[in-house]
This record gives sequence, C-alpha cells and structure tokens, in this order.
Amino acid sequence: MTALVAVEEYSLDEILPTEAGQNAIGNRVGFVWGAQLTVKDLITATLVNSGNDAAQVLAASHPQGYQGFIDQMNQKATQLHLNQTFFTNPTGIDDYKQLTSAWDLSLLAREVLKNELLSELVSLPTASIFDQETGYQYHLYNTNQ
Repeated sequence: MTALVAVEEYSLDEILPTEAGQNAIGNRVGFVWGAQLTVKDLITATLVNSGNDAAQVLAASHPQGYQGFIDQMNQKATQLHLNQTFFTNPTGIDDYKQLTSAWDLSLLAREVLKNELLSELVSLPTASIFDQETGYQYHLYNTNQ
C-alpha cells in the first residue's frame, strides 16, 4: 500500500531527503545522513529490499505529513474494498491496531500488479539506487522468492 500511495502522490523523479528514515526499525537500506533519493528509488528500496527506512521517508514527506500519508493509505484501502484492513504505519511493523487479512492482501497484490512500474519492481531479484547528492550507489537484494 505504501508503494501504491507513493506512485499516486509523488512525481517519480521528485527528490526527497532521507533523514526521516534514520530511526526506522526492521529491515533497512541504511541511508547515510544527508542522502537525497528520488521517489522512484525510494519505492524501489521499499519493494525490492523491504526497506522500512525508505517507506518512512515516503510517509514523512507527504504534504499533510506522516499521518496524512497513513490516512491516504486507509482511504485507498477503502476504495479497494479491503474491508479487513487498517494501517497505522507505512512499514508493516507490528502494531496491535494495524490489521489485515489474507484475502485483503491478495486484493492489494492484484492492484499492485496492475501498475507497470510496481509490477516490474516486485519481480526484481536485485536493483541499484543512487544518492542524488553524492552519487553513492546502494545495492538492493530481494529475499522474496
């Protein structure tokens, strides 16, 4: 859902600062302080590497702030008739208020696969993204089969 909202909300070539992802827990890309990445690269990091830091950056950069992004995720869930889903964060990290079902996840996966870019990204075994400020390259590896 984070990727779906991000492709609707942002221009793919928009550059975002990554500081908001520095305290993310779980799987991370590990952006260096001051890194600047395109939205496309942040979505790539979110989907290929399961980068929670990238997902945090996407949410925190929303025009209405972090909560505005989460609200948009829940609005999208309602539009897609994900009736057993409620989001509290962009990463999927456990939260007793965050809910979904296997059925809703299957509907969400179908929607992701309708988007050409997202469909391509979820199938990549590896990818590289670049810090727009320094040119530093991050190598991403997908652990999903």
